[in-house]
Amino acid sequence: MASTNAILFTIIITDHMRTGVEHLIPSRFGVMALEFSSQGLLRMGYLKLNESITEDSDVHNNWNNWLDGFTAQNASDQWKQLSPNGTAFQKLVWRSLLEIPLGAQLHYSEIASRLGRPKSSRAVATAIAANPICLLIPCHRVVPLKGGTGQYKWGAQRKQQLLSAEAQVGTTLNDLFR
Repeated sequence: MASTNAILFTIIITDHMRTGVEHLIPSRFGVMALEFSSQGLLRMGYLKLNESITEDSDVHNNWNNWLDGFTAQNASDQWKQLSPNGTAFQKLVWRSLLEIPLGAQLHYSEIASRLGRPKSSRAVATAIAANPICLLIPCHRVVPLKGGTGQYKWGAQRKQQLLSAEAQVGTTLNDLFR
């Protein structure tokens, strides 16, 4: 069976979309720009909060099909579908975020401890802030020990909306894109 990356890459080429070019996908929380390589998803981030696009239903359907395959995998296999650029430490942190269940929240210090580096909370926070693939690498699920949402590249309001949506019983990652 082909990997979900190979399937998505084939879909992108079939749809006359090129790698290294941003592709736009609507989500419940705003339009997302995605950039792919033949190795996987390089970057994913939100456009301006109120920006809208004309939806290409074929691309959106293909994305939803890929997302179904992605969410059905364990964290290790999900990581194989992603190709974020970063240092070895950043990638270690980002990979660990894939293990945070939907609807759960951890503190920066908990991530540092899970990595066997309990005194590296600040370095973990810096790595999380540099996450180039939002939502799929769930940096929004990491919150400060003292409360609140903390800093979020895409805005505290959006982070709170994501956390609230994920906390609803029965919500799946796929629901956040519908």
